[in-house]
Amino acid sequence: MKLCPKRKTDEEYIESVRRLVSRRNWHVAIHAGLAVLLFGMFWKFWGWIFSDPDMHTDGPEFRIMLGALAGVMLVQVASSGYNVLWALKGQRTERILLRLYDELKQYKNNPPEPDSQ
Repeated sequence: MKLCPKRKTDEEYIESVRRLVSRRNWHVAIHAGLAVLLFGMFWKFWGWIFSDPDMHTDGPEFRIMLGALAGVMLVQVASSGYNVLWALKGQRTERILLRLYDELKQYKNNPPEPDSQ
C-alpha cells in the first residue's frame, strides 16, 4: 500500500468531476428519502417515549434508550437535509471548473488568428 496514491491526470480528474455533477439528482433523491425515513422513525420513537406512563412493560431505561436513538436520528435528519441543500445549491465550483475546462479545450483546438496590427 502506497502512502501517496497515483495522482490523476487533468483529464481523469475532470471526468471524475463530471460523474459527480451528473449524479446530483440521485444524491438529492437518496438523501431526501433518507431524511423522510429517519424523521418518520424519530416521530415514532418520540411517541413511544411519551406514551402511556402506566405501561409496566417498558421501564425508564427503555425510554432513555429511545430518547438517545431519537436524538441520533434527528441529527441524521439534519445531516441528510444539509446534503440535499448542498446538492441542490452546491457544486458551483465544480460546474465552473467544467465550463472553464471545456472553453480552454475549445480555445486550444481552435486558436484565434493573430492580430495583424
